[in-house]
Amino acid sequence: MQLRAALEGDLRQVMARETVVLKAGIKAGTLKASDALKDRLRGQVRAAGLSSSVEKAWQSKVYPKGDSMGAAGLVYSKAARIHSAFDAGATIGPKAGQWLVIPLPAARRLKLDLSYQRSKGSRPRHWSDIDAAVRRFGALRRVALRGGRILLVADGVTASGARRKVRTARGGGAVQGVGNVSMPLFLLVRRIRLGKRLDIDGAVTQAGREFLAHVIAGIAAADRQAKG
Repeated sequence: MQLRAALEGDLRQVMARETVVLKAGIKAGTLKASDALKDRLRGQVRAAGLSSSVEKAWQSKVYPKGDSMGAAGLVYSKAARIHSAFDAGATIGPKAGQWLVIPLPAARRLKLDLSYQRSKGSRPRHWSDIDAAVRRFGALRRVALRGGRILLVADGVTASGARRKVRTARGGGAVQGVGNVSMPLFLLVRRIRLGKRLDIDGAVTQAGREFLAHVIAGIAAADRQAKG
């Protein structure tokens, strides 16, 4: 028995076309897989009730820029310490001093959880700016709570958190304008325990299972496009 194989067209052209298809398909599949892992990790952060900035800290890149059969994806965190803490669970205590100072909703609304550096155009960094609160409202009252926690409260302020106004009294002299609200600003705690809310390893394992399917789909789509 004699077997014959017939190849239509120039072999070099066929191989060149297939190489282009493979490069484009593998790059597209790698990009799809990387984005899927990033989206899954962001979804975990969102489901855990963490902030949008912590969610968007998950980023992805694919190398090289052009199509390649050696394409590789990188999914990384710009907030690795936060993500790791909620992935493993951790106990957080103060680096210096006795207390962790947690800004409450009123402090965040009044931007007392931000500190702006003096240089023009600098981005604010997050922290509890008690000094700014004292400059704005005067001395803060300490309220002892159960469990050894302490609440810092601004007294005699307006509901909007406006500065106390100073008016001139009859006959001369300054009189401090009086508000009628006591506003809790900060909570002082010795330490806090972060429970496990993320499953980074689980997301990575799932991405590994799905990677080949993304690459195959990418190659099929590139092949259809090449055939026009």
